[in-house]
Amino acid sequence: MKLYLLSESNLYAKTLLPEFIRTKKMIFLSIRHPKIRKEVV
Repeated sequence: MKLYLLSESNLYAKTLLPEFIRTKKMIFLSIRHPKIRKEVV
């Protein structure tokens, strides 16, 4: 069971974390540069 949870969190780190960071960067950029927000949305 512990091993299963470990692999689950590993999968989470590999897939969702980069996506989250990318989204965070996009939000940051759209705040800094309003022009980018229009292109993304």
